[in-house]
Amino acid sequence: SQLPVGELHELRELFALFDTDHNGRLDASELALGMMKAGLSAADAEETSRRFASRGAVEFSRFIAALVPSRRELLMPHFRAAFNRLDVDGDGYVTASELRQVLTQGRVKYQKASQAVVSMLEELGGGSKISFESLLTYFSELCA
Repeated sequence: SQLPVGELHELRELFALFDTDHNGRLDASELALGMMKAGLSAADAEETSRRFASRGAVEFSRFIAALVPSRRELLMPHFRAAFNRLDVDGDGYVTASELRQVLTQGRVKYQKASQAVVSMLEELGGGSKISFESLLTYFSELCA
């Protein structure tokens, strides 16, 4: 996932606070201490840090990967809602007509909207309508 620079900076600072020996890696004891400072009980912090550091000391990239949800997890809660807005008649499919309607409502010129719809339908298999599952598969492959 791509993080905003400010958020990445904050996570870097948090990592540095946990890294008490300043070696650029967190061992289980540093992780446990940091989690306890954040409010986790000693028993939970020790168990979690042991599991997290079971493959060795944790570098910043692994620390980030554990704290930041994947791009897919970030998008999925909003994906169904976006599809439903495109599915004007609520039949479970988005048609070229519905896409044109939504795009033209967004002040996109009809010509450009029409070209975008044709391109999207062709890329998604050339059908006249798109199911949520087809669209989900398409975007999941983009996010992989």
